[in-house]
Amino acid sequence: MKAYTLVTMSILMLGLGVGWAAAPPPPVPRVAHPGYYDPNLPDDPSTIPATAIEGKHYYADVPDTLDLVELADGAVNFLTRLISPRETDYCIYHLVWGAFNPAVFEIGHGSNQNQNAKWSESIKLMRAMIGSAMNLEQDSKLIGSLVRLTGPDGLFYAPVAGRPWAFIDSVTETTGKPYADIFGEGRQLRAYATWHQHDKNPLWKELANRKVDRLLELAILDGDKLWFKLARGYSPDYIETGEGKVAALGDVGQVFDSMTGDAAANMVCWMPQAATTWYKVSGYEPALELAWGMAQYLYQDPVYFNRETG
Repeated sequence: MKAYTLVTMSILMLGLGVGWAAAPPPPVPRVAHPGYYDPNLPDDPSTIPATAIEGKHYYADVPDTLDLVELADGAVNFLTRLISPRETDYCIYHLVWGAFNPAVFEIGHGSNQNQNAKWSESIKLMRAMIGSAMNLEQDSKLIGSLVRLTGPDGLFYAPVAGRPWAFIDSVTETTGKPYADIFGEGRQLRAYATWHQHDKNPLWKELANRKVDRLLELAILDGDKLWFKLARGYSPDYIETGEGKVAALGDVGQVFDSMTGDAAANMVCWMPQAATTWYKVSGYEPALELAWGMAQYLYQDPVYFNRETG
């Protein structure tokens, strides 16, 4: 497996970075891949509304234990500052190598753009915990970068133009086109659910429902179980027949004979929780169908769980 990385040399100061890239590529033009990206969705991530948590602040005497407020405040600081420039679609810095001086901020890690979903979910949870509005405009960039690169079918398609680090396996590298990653889709459902609970923006319901519908189209029905044939590599015109090669790639680039073990954990495990959460938030019935089928798959898979040891 080839490994590509885009790194940014930065000044590291109190955990904050002032970064620059020698020659950053321009933002990926959506028109370069007709049919992949929804032209009706916002093209500028910073235009996605980000609202502060409502409530009142007050001081109180509390037990002298682990200061979760201080830790959450630090998390907000981190999550809103370690974001790459507009040229790289506000992709998060996946790794920070503080042992170097100046420090090295690393963007590249396969389809790393979908990792923004983790931070998009976390930032709202941290803000709800402490009521912070610090760097609030950065929230829009985290979630907006996902919206910008979402297709008409609701899936997020990792941009690849001029980004060799976008490929983490030979399947997607051979195709050479934007692709959806099942791991990322589950995380995005969780992020949309969190944002919907916060601001009730109808955009999240529209995108999440689209995503659930498309995931059900891509899932293979096996009895009462649902599973995916590909870890990543889906396109807007992909039609699942249930036949052909299973490309069950784990994070480490391994190819498995079937959807078991690490592959099942990597691809399916996010779905029951994510889809159940979305059903609870929205009441969208197909989400419950998706959650049940994926949960049954994880439970019934004899390789993923050892029935004797658990």
